[in-house]
Amino acid sequence: MICVTEIVVRRHGILRGMQEIREEILQQPRSTLLLCLPSILYVAQNNFIWIAIINLEAVVFHILYQLKILTTAAFSYLLLQRRISWQQWHALVLLCVGCAVIQLEAQASEALSKAPTQDEVSIDASQKRPRNSSIGLVCVLAMTVISGFAGAFCEKMLKRGSSVSIRNIQLGVPGLMSGLHGSFLMDFKQIRDHGFFQGFHVWIWVVVVLNAVGGVLIAWIMKYVDCIAKTYATSISVLMSTIVSAYCFHFFPTANFFIGSFAVMVSTIVYSDTGGHLMSHCNLLITCNRPGCVCNRMGFQKRTT
Repeated sequence: MICVTEIVVRRHGILRGMQEIREEILQQPRSTLLLCLPSILYVAQNNFIWIAIINLEAVVFHILYQLKILTTAAFSYLLLQRRISWQQWHALVLLCVGCAVIQLEAQASEALSKAPTQDEVSIDASQKRPRNSSIGLVCVLAMTVISGFAGAFCEKMLKRGSSVSIRNIQLGVPGLMSGLHGSFLMDFKQIRDHGFFQGFHVWIWVVVVLNAVGGVLIAWIMKYVDCIAKTYATSISVLMSTIVSAYCFHFFPTANFFIGSFAVMVSTIVYSDTGGHLMSHCNLLITCNRPGCVCNRMGFQKRTT
């Protein structure tokens, strides 16, 4: 809906907007079919998330899921021939570690705030399903590969001619259809009895709108920057949401949270230092910080005693 509105406003009329949609989508079936692939993969990824969460411990899931940052960089190299320096690879690894620490810290705090009673523990233990770690491991690794491939592929398609709104419609409609098919297939009775929007209240709609706007913003980032920048934006959003939760939900950050936050910020700075100037200054400070020698690149001259 947001993308259709943007097209109509940009073309100054509903008829002109519909004409652009017809020309760019219906009359170009090849690009539309190509974008069906990441769309369906994203739906599969969302289903894999639930299977992995059910079959893996939260710690294992959060750590392994951060590998999507590295798979995104790998597929950017393979599909887009993007050059990634060793310094940037190190920054991406540091980003994985920082995100994992932040998410684990947030989950631990949430678990402490919702500590169950002894009766709830006994009931939960009697109803708890047995976990299959092999299935969970396969699902979370599949998620990381899907996320990396779909992100790089979407960036490649977004940078080809058509507007962001057109690409979002091409990407969203197949995912919507496959998602509706799965919903009616799995929960037809509940939908028939209580309606499709059962349980939707004001705050649910707020979350839906925020996710829709966020998806459009991510598409703009991928078109005009790259999918690795998208992973950094997502990682920083995790950091910001944790900070907001400290105010809204009385979350008190610990040393681990600050370590993870510091790792994310350092990774962002190191990755964006494409010229290597920051690292060269640091190396010169380390190697030249001895009596009689100061780094002349920091504005001093080398002197001897």
